[in-house]
Amino acid sequence: MAAELRAETEELLEVLENIGADDFEIPTPAEGWDVADQVAHLAFFDRVAARAINDPQGFADWLSQAAAEPSVLGMGQGKIAALAPRLLLKEFGTAREEYLAAAISHPGARVAWFGPAMSSESMTTARLMETFAHGADIRDALGEQIFFAERHLNVVYLGYRTIGFSFRNRGLEPPAGDIEIRVRMPDGSTRSFGEASPDALGQENRVAGSLGDLALLVVQRRNAADLNLEVSGEDARRWVGIAQAFAGPPGPGRPPKGD
Repeated sequence: MAAELRAETEELLEVLENIGADDFEIPTPAEGWDVADQVAHLAFFDRVAARAINDPQGFADWLSQAAAEPSVLGMGQGKIAALAPRLLLKEFGTAREEYLAAAISHPGARVAWFGPAMSSESMTTARLMETFAHGADIRDALGEQIFFAERHLNVVYLGYRTIGFSFRNRGLEPPAGDIEIRVRMPDGSTRSFGEASPDALGQENRVAGSLGDLALLVVQRRNAADLNLEVSGEDARRWVGIAQAFAGPPGPGRPPKGD
C-alpha cells in the first residue's frame, strides 16, 4: 500500500508543481478552501498520523487538547497554508515521507485515530483515500481531469467497509444485511465487494458503477444523482445518499449539478 500512496502523492505533486503561485489561491469545491488549504490539510494530517504511529501517548495527549480546543486543528493547517507555494509543496512532500517511514517501520501496529483504532496498513489506505479526495478537489478547481487507476479500488473498498459507519454516524440504524458493491475497472474487468442481500420487497441490495464514479461517491466529491450508478434495494438506495469513507462528522456532500 505504501507504493500506491507514493504514486498518488507523486501524481498530485506533478499537478501542483506545474501551476502558478496565484493558482494556489483558487477556490476549490470545498466551501472556504482554496488549493493551498487542500494541500495544507494533507500535510498537517500526515504529521499527525506519523505521530499517532511513532508516539501513541503524545498523540493521545494532543488529541485531548484538540478536543478541548478545536481551533488547534484550524490553526495548525492555517500556518501551513500560509507558506509560499514552494515551501508548501516541500512541507507536503516531507510530511508524506515522514508518515510513510512511520507506517513502514510499524507493520501491523494498531494505531489510535479520531475514529476507531486501525492497523498501520489501514491507515495508509486512509491516507490514500484522503489524498485522492483532496486531489479531486484540487483538480476540479484547476480544471484538470481526474484520472483513475487500479489503486483507487482501495478507496471503493474503504467505502464498502464503512457502510455501517455511514449510517451510525448519522444516528441511523445500519442495514441488517450486506450490500454488494460491483466495480467496473478501467480495463473492462469487474470486481465486487460484499454479497447482495434482499430487502423487504425481495430486491437485492446492490450498487454497480465504474471505478471512478464509485470512488468519487464514497469520498463525497460527487452527488449520486450526477453519477452513472445502478442501484437496487432499499438499503443500497439509502446508502448512496450518505456514503462516507472518511472519519469525522457527516460530510455535507456535494449538491447535484445545477442546484
